[in-house]
Amino acid sequence: MICDALQGMSAVASEQNLALNLYFGGSADLAHFLRRVTRLENIGIIVYYAESQHDPGDFARLLQDFCRKGGKVVLFNTEPPDDRFQAELSSGRMVVLKFDDYDGGRRAAAHLHALDCARHLVLSFSSTYYAERARGFCDYFQERGLRHDRIDLRLPTEDIHADRAVLSQTLQPFLEHVPLGLFVPSDYHLLDVLGILLSQGRVPGQDVRLVSYDKCDFLDHINQNLASLEQNFHYAGRRAMQMLTAMLNCESVSSELIQTTMAFFTAG
Repeated sequence: MICDALQGMSAVASEQNLALNLYFGGSADLAHFLRRVTRLENIGIIVYYAESQHDPGDFARLLQDFCRKGGKVVLFNTEPPDDRFQAELSSGRMVVLKFDDYDGGRRAAAHLHALDCARHLVLSFSSTYYAERARGFCDYFQERGLRHDRIDLRLPTEDIHADRAVLSQTLQPFLEHVPLGLFVPSDYHLLDVLGILLSQGRVPGQDVRLVSYDKCDFLDHINQNLASLEQNFHYAGRRAMQMLTAMLNCESVSSELIQTTMAFFTAG
């Protein structure tokens, strides 16, 4: 997905004859990078904001300083956990471009609801992305007064075997409800779920109706009936660079949410 985004960014930069530098590094190196670019003029950056609300570190302050001195920022597929960048966002020096995880969860719920499942379950994992997807899923059913379940799991850990055991134990009481509508908001976690279902003699697509997230390439090779919500990162990369180019040209730009689309896979 990151490669897709970079290809999209690079394509627009080439079309606009913009100099493009790619940077990969840890938080300390990123702070050094921000200090360096703050001294330059007419510079824009596309950056992933990953700092904790409770431990903001130097990055937030440096990013604010960069904007105050004329820099332009696109926060890519993320948003700050609080209002620390309110001034930068309201002034147009910073915008957010991200996928609408909440809407993706609602789309997963609507798809499973249409399949007349006996029970609906969403698993959520250790990420705000998963939490937003699960929230959208639950809100869809709650608004309709329909029963649904949400299980929050502190996964992944460093012990993949323990993680699979937790998943197996979590799913066991729900597998008696056939067909079960199951939303697993990550294709990688879906692989573990599929292994558990097959080991217990459950037929994906029949006993368990599945929706996952990301439409990773490997889904073409697992030969199972399921759906996955696709995030078009190539488009997101292009759009991020288009937004940044407009900001550098002093054009008005607003934050945007990108919708997901549903992709379907069938057993051959």
